[in-house]
Amino acid sequence: MSGQATHESLPELVRLLADDAKELVRAEVGLAKDELGKTLRSLLIVIAGCTAATVVAVLSLCAFVSAGVLAAGGSGALAISAGAGWGALVVLAAVIVGVRMLSRSEPVTDSPNPSAESAPTATQSEVLR
Repeated sequence: MSGQATHESLPELVRLLADDAKELVRAEVGLAKDELGKTLRSLLIVIAGCTAATVVAVLSLCAFVSAGVLAAGGSGALAISAGAGWGALVVLAAVIVGVRMLSRSEPVTDSPNPSAESAPTATQSEVLR
């Protein structure tokens, strides 16, 4: 706190309280920005890892299908087309599933009951006294 509890007038104490509240809000906003940045970086790392795994899986499927076509006596062009066709089908299915999942998702709220935040708890009441 920046103020001292000496013989200061009430308006001066209110001003000091407001200044301290401004400092606290700035600090909290800074902490929230930092936490959000760390969360977003972690999320991007997870997305990159999942994307890489998906690409490897699709390419493996394409190679497996192509090898199967070649083993069955098909030509090289047929093997490439079959592998590419199955790969495109898997990617299309993944996109459709992803779009459906995103369209069904509901916004996340921090508190299920917004009126619960307005009423101070017993601990908050003690602090406010």
